[in-house]
Amino acid sequence: MSRLAELLAMPMEQAMRELERLLITRALVMAGGNKTEAARLLQMRRQQLYARIAELRIE
Repeated sequence: MSRLAELLAMPMEQAMRELERLLITRALVMAGGNKTEAARLLQMRRQQLYARIAELRIE
């Protein structure tokens, strides 16, 4: 099953959290772990990114 199909099979709130987790994780990889750069890539404030990382329990 494709990742999109998996997301579409989930309740909307859960799918949105999973998609956000995926986007943040990908941005962190692209930024080499640099959270300031990842926040820039995601077009969000660094403080927002830190809060979302904590809330989503991203390592």
